[in-house]
Amino acid sequence: MSTVEPPAYSEERLENRLAFETLISDLSSRFFNLPPSEVDRGIEDALRRVCESLSIDYGSSIPGSCSVYEMYAPLQELVTPDAKQLITKGNYERLFDEARQRVRAWETENVK
Repeated sequence: MSTVEPPAYSEERLENRLAFETLISDLSSRFFNLPPSEVDRGIEDALRRVCESLSIDYGSSIPGSCSVYEMYAPLQELVTPDAKQLITKGNYERLFDEARQRVRAWETENVK
């Protein structure tokens, strides 16, 4: 009977993967503890940290110099409080739940 050997990865590749997975884990845990008023700032910080870890210039990866959320501020002033809650927290919860399901599916398939 033959055995299948796992692929050999370089130490640098393993260190990079560990660093990125640690970053994602850290970012996820931070979002659990953020009050709703801090989610926008948390997203910006997360984007900055992910860009840095991938050696991407954060400033050039985000169009314009203002926050994406500042662009939508005039629209948010026009919606009802219930709609605003659905747009902000509702979308955050939906996106996080979907992402968590995808991560768990990937882990089930790829982590032995």
